[in-house]
Amino acid sequence: MIKGIIFDMVGPLLQKNPEYVLDEVVETAEKIKNHFLNDKEFIQALGENEITKEYSLEEIAQKIVSKYCKIPEIWNILLPKLKENYKLGIINNGTAITITYFKKENNFDEFFFNFY
Repeated sequence: MIKGIIFDMVGPLLQKNPEYVLDEVVETAEKIKNHFLNDKEFIQALGENEITKEYSLEEIAQKIVSKYCKIPEIWNILLPKLKENYKLGIINNGTAITITYFKKENNFDEFFFNFY
């Protein structure tokens, strides 16, 4: 018996926010993340980067989360039906610093991130 469904986050559930205004901090943070396998190294690199070092991790995380928005048809139609019978979770290879903010913005039972 299937008890839960795990989704990839960006693509199936979230898309780039059409109102997103290019934010150099977000773009730089995402580029930095692509070069590190773990959050410890990623966070250290953020602190060393001229563009991101003036922001707290919380501010950077919130900026990253604001880049994405829900896909209305998925969130308003499909997920409510699935949630009636299944636990829903997501898996993502992004940074753990965004978990709190993605959880706050999105109603999921669990978040499973790919931590190396």
